[in-house]
Amino acid sequence: MSNIIAIVWDFDKTLITSYMQEPIFKKYRVDGTTFWKEVNALPEKYLTEQGVRVNRDTIYLNHFINYVKEGRFPDLNNEMLTALGSELEFYNGLPALMEITKKMVSDDSRYAEYDIRVEHYIVSTGFTAMLIPFTFRISTDKILFIIFLTLSTEH
Repeated sequence: MSNIIAIVWDFDKTLITSYMQEPIFKKYRVDGTTFWKEVNALPEKYLTEQGVRVNRDTIYLNHFINYVKEGRFPDLNNEMLTALGSELEFYNGLPALMEITKKMVSDDSRYAEYDIRVEHYIVSTGFTAMLIPFTFRISTDKILFIIFLTLSTEH
């Protein structure tokens, strides 16, 4: 028997009120709808032109890199992503709910007897640097990245 109750959260539109990319689009005046239409067309484009299948959930990261290379996101780097991440807003009641659920179990003697505890995990395919401000604002035990992107200024 395990003594950990793991609560796994998606980040975008689950913990925060928008997608983490929105502050980037706003800063660089990029139309998000257009960007996502381009991204949604990429799997078919790669399959048709190169015979390559791509992951629909992560291909947008490549598209971001292309925007950086093309100069559409000038000076976008990890420092900027961290600053933009601080603009993201939690849904009402968060992150307090995370601490409440942990305390509900830790403060109950029925669970303490067996060292049962709650741990919160965030799973994201987003930008590592944008989540940095959240590590200081929430009591998550771990942030897990399925795929993460750290921008490099080297080409």
